[in-house]
Amino acid sequence: MPASDLNGPTLEKEIGGTTYKITSVYSKNATETAVEKMRRLILKDADKVLKKLR
Repeated sequence: MPASDLNGPTLEKEIGGTTYKITSVYSKNATETAVEKMRRLILKDADKVLKKLR
């Protein structure tokens, strides 16, 4: 994604001498919240891990 498309809120955080720049970008047509999406992704990955352990 080109930097020109990153027009959302930005946060800069220094951790261990490295500065991280985080920009939030979202779709106006989104059908789920960020929290719902994160939960879905975490549960999907957890399900994959559990299936590998069986």
